[in-house]
Amino acid sequence: MAKDARLRTPVDDAYLISLGRALYAFACLEWNALCCCDRMKPGYVHKADKVTAKGLAKDVAKYAGRLAEENVRLACVAAAEEFGRLADLRNDIYHSHPATLSDGSQRLLRRQRALTIEEIDDAADAFTECSMTLNVLLHGPLREVLELSPSAQEPT
Repeated sequence: MAKDARLRTPVDDAYLISLGRALYAFACLEWNALCCCDRMKPGYVHKADKVTAKGLAKDVAKYAGRLAEENVRLACVAAAEEFGRLADLRNDIYHSHPATLSDGSQRLLRRQRALTIEEIDDAADAFTECSMTLNVLLHGPLREVLELSPSAQEPT
């Protein structure tokens, strides 16, 4: 393996930093969602490698829908819906392809359109906001032993 082979593609550092930040922000978001699921369904964390981000968002909403406390239930469901939307946005970034633009710069393209630093940073901001919402729920209302509705006791 050639040392510094990663430097052979002439992409600017600012773009890579933006992409890396977005990737990390989504990983934090996904982890907070996973931990929220684990609070509502103990042991869920062991399923982490078998569920997609969209599936995880659906599971957060499903388990939250069984919570007895309405304001917590509604907040969790809203965060899960936003997480599902953001999973699509992450997929747009992740499943884009590299290209050289007419000015010689390297960018990722999705649907024949270059992703800009601003768009990627906006995505990272949205990932972080949703992550923080889930984190507040995780360490706040979901930290308490919540009384679950009878349907929460059903096996899944």
